[in-house]
Amino acid sequence: MVSIPYPLPGGGGSVAWIANDFFNSIPVGTSDGGWPRILDRMITDDRTPYLDVQTIALLQDANYVDIVDDAANLEADLVALGHVVQPFTGIDSTTLLAVLNDPAVGVLVIPDVEVDSNGTPGPDFVDDLNQAAASLLYSFAEEGGIIISHGDDAELYLEEILRRDSLFEAIDLIPAPGNSSLGLPQLGTTFETPQIDLGENTNTEALEGAEALTGAALVFTTDFTGATVASFRVGAGWIYWFGWDWEDPDADSGWIDTLGRAATAGGSVPAPEPAGAGVWLAILAGLMLRRRLERV
Repeated sequence: MVSIPYPLPGGGGSVAWIANDFFNSIPVGTSDGGWPRILDRMITDDRTPYLDVQTIALLQDANYVDIVDDAANLEADLVALGHVVQPFTGIDSTTLLAVLNDPAVGVLVIPDVEVDSNGTPGPDFVDDLNQAAASLLYSFAEEGGIIISHGDDAELYLEEILRRDSLFEAIDLIPAPGNSSLGLPQLGTTFETPQIDLGENTNTEALEGAEALTGAALVFTTDFTGATVASFRVGAGWIYWFGWDWEDPDADSGWIDTLGRAATAGGSVPAPEPAGAGVWLAILAGLMLRRRLERV
């Protein structure tokens, strides 16, 4: 099912169309499906709707993710931001090829894969994501797509997708030590907003020592060494890691807005690459020339 609440700007406000007539809706009726929560957020939230609407493929497979909380809350928030959400199940290469070959799909969201919808470990997502499937995800990002991942197990499958073994080997996953701030290189990017900090929601985790992740952008940081949101540039696209799992439907603290910005624009600033040998030779030659000139 494709859920479409579409916000249109109107002066200082907006006009929204929602594809649900709320017949038999809770609390009077029995129907839910996340629509009352979407309606509530459309009415009460202060966030500016994203006009660059994305079609987002969202993994909602009960074998791998919590479809009752994590995935459902992600869908509700993405829809409330104005995006079109297409849930899918299965992570085999045939399924992913069909999902990613849809020309409308520009974003793939993978909720926290630590537990299934019953709160117990399910099939191993990392083992089931074979090399062919991981290559499809890499190619999707390389060609301009955006992949947004969540949680601790993401470290393992991101190494597979990014084709970088042991990428997270020296990184510890810890409970976030408090609010996280916008990384200094991100000032002036799409992630800079009046609310520059991200709150510490329940189950928020941080990559301790994330500054050691070669080529990663620390979008939101804890004391400039860890990260609660990090990104990797892949060709023309981006792969994001989010340290909050979206378990609580009432929590926000800036996370929903950040999710929308990652899905819409992607544009974080990657970490500077270490200087190569040619750069150091040029610097050394410049210093030698300066000394020679000073002696004249």
